[in-house]
Amino acid sequence: MATPLSTECTYTAKLGYNTISTANSNLDGTGSILGVITGASNGTFVKTIIIKAQTDTSVGMIRLFVKKSGGSSVLLTEVFVSPIIKSGRDLSYYNVININYCLESGEQLSASTQNADTFNIVAEAFDYSYTTTTNFIGSSLAYTSNSGVGVIDVANPNLNGSGTMTQIITAGSSGGGFKGCVINSIIIKAQVTTTPGIVRLFIKDDGGGSLCLFTEVLIPSVVRDTMMQSFDFEVIERGSFCIPPGYSIWAATEIDNRFSVIIEGFDWKNL
Repeated sequence: MATPLSTECTYTAKLGYNTISTANSNLDGTGSILGVITGASNGTFVKTIIIKAQTDTSVGMIRLFVKKSGGSSVLLTEVFVSPIIKSGRDLSYYNVININYCLESGEQLSASTQNADTFNIVAEAFDYSYTTTTNFIGSSLAYTSNSGVGVIDVANPNLNGSGTMTQIITAGSSGGGFKGCVINSIIIKAQVTTTPGIVRLFIKDDGGGSLCLFTEVLIPSVVRDTMMQSFDFEVIERGSFCIPPGYSIWAATEIDNRFSVIIEGFDWKNL
């Protein structure tokens, strides 16, 4: 008698990102629209969209579109952009959208900006795939601890991924069978008395591409002494952020205060 087979759905972390900066007031899918992420052969679940400005922003909209393979772009949703003048003490515009949208194979999610301000658009997603196994035991995921630690202390005011950076964590490679790395905690801890400034976190793909800013943390003035703890902050609480195999997270500081950056994560694979 043949051994019965069990088909299991597997999920591989996927990040799509692009930078938009050309003004486009159209809602009908025409004009400057840039692709952010495309559905894999079995589909791609887009969990969240991160919108992070690199420049000052004026009142306007970010528009998200979907485009069937070979079709035209159709407006999915709009996100209001508030006016913000960024500085060494003021964070640029930032928004996280829980979109929970499933892209079909070849379907593309893309974005445009109402005004000629510069934004990074980051899509956190998962590709669906299927595997057939004779050893299904109800849970086929294996997790391997992956934690990264780094120190940043060289002033870098850039939001475009240039300047001095420190690599904090790299997800396990696809060659090792890993499907991604789930980040549960990012802790920023000052080692000195701090003056007002900003710590920035960036993503880098596994192909050695440019760094993409995805969030900033405002640093207040904290005078460290025997009775006062130095500044600390946890970026992720009661949630997670998943990066694909081989991708990495880097950090930079606006001013030359010294910070530890600690990232706790787990690489996952299917047995």
